Amino acid sequence: MTSTSTARRLTFTAALASASALLAGALPASSALAAAEKPSQCVLRVAGPAAGMQCFDTFRKAIDNATGGRVKDAPLASSATAAAAVRERVNASTPVGRSATGQDPVIMATIYDHEYLTGSSLTLVAPNDGHGPCDSSFLAPNKYRASLPDLRTVFYPNSNTSWDNRPQSWMSYNNCQVAVHQDPGYVGPVQLQAFPTRNTIADKFGANGVSSVTIWSQPTLADLEAVCKKAVNSCVFRPQERTFVAQPRTDVATAWNCTPITQSTTQLWTKTYTTQRQVGVELGVTGGWDLFQKFEVSVKASYQQSWTDTTTLTQTTPLVVSPGHKGTLTIVPTGEKISGMMDLDIDLTRDQALGYAWSFSFPYSATRVPQEQAFPVVWNERPMTGEERNELCSSASMRAKGLSGALQSAPRETARPTG
Repeated sequence: MTSTSTARRLTFTAALASASALLAGALPASSALAAAEKPSQCVLRVAGPAAGMQCFDTFRKAIDNATGGRVKDAPLASSATAAAAVRERVNASTPVGRSATGQDPVIMATIYDHEYLTGSSLTLVAPNDGHGPCDSSFLAPNKYRASLPDLRTVFYPNSNTSWDNRPQSWMSYNNCQVAVHQDPGYVGPVQLQAFPTRNTIADKFGANGVSSVTIWSQPTLADLEAVCKKAVNSCVFRPQERTFVAQPRTDVATAWNCTPITQSTTQLWTKTYTTQRQVGVELGVTGGWDLFQKFEVSVKASYQQSWTDTTTLTQTTPLVVSPGHKGTLTIVPTGEKISGMMDLDIDLTRDQALGYAWSFSFPYSATRVPQEQAFPVVWNERPMTGEERNELCSSASMRAKGLSGALQSAPRETARPTG
């Protein structure tokens, strides 16, 4: 670790180191192992007058303590299935403004020693200074918000067993995210995940495990674009799933018959669809162009097809309209969705601006309506209401439209995103 990187640590680190040293027990090895095997739910305050660690026998009690009593109904034991609901309640309970003392607790993340958010846990908490510990830009100076520089100094309660090489999954809160480092002092391979939960540690860490942790602000779409567009960085889309699903029903034309006999006609209609892109949990149809270009390159290589950003469907459809009826022509196209992970690998020697070498993955997907498809075209008609007949079939209405009164139709054309 260079002196520059060391200087970037927040004051949280020093408070944490002293708190961790006080928590080291002096038990025989056999007692330490037994204590470590019994799940414990601990809360570690990384700064402020209350800095230090407290441990509880249930996850519910730990979250109650970590939120200052604002969330009392967390499950007794954590699990991947309950994670989203817990995270939502914790985030919703976090005070928006600065408290009078500036010490309202804000949960940043919970780290678990088993996969899928189970086993013993370590919840990291910072005091609320008015803007939250993870509200600044991901690419700003002093980029990480808090840290565990050496898990060898963080111990299970009443045990000589440390958290070194123990983390297996995690969940983040309040716009924070977790970066895990293979070695103490934030060196070695790094994994940074751009969404709230991680159920397993990636295989690239192998048996070495995690020895230090940093907490970062969640990157915005603009942050990801800034990193991805640099030529020195590796930014590659990794496809994982290709699915075809029916899109929402779309009305493309209407027609009505004001005469006492069945009428036939044809209707030329056009409908334009635009690709919808999803970065993490953020939807957008215009942003993220540099990322989308990486997506296009990978899709072409993986599926031997080009990806068009817009699709226009058009057809001349025959219609038969019953006397005194009004109908709607509807299409139900099929959408193609390709989902996967966008992998960023940044080498410290090539990109000094970031200050660290790390690997970073986040979900990315795009959905389009392919041009080359046969899609259902459905005609539905019903008797006109009295109000519709007065509006569409009165002599004044017909004269205003320059019509003789037999059969009329109207195409509809509006661009809409797929989804």
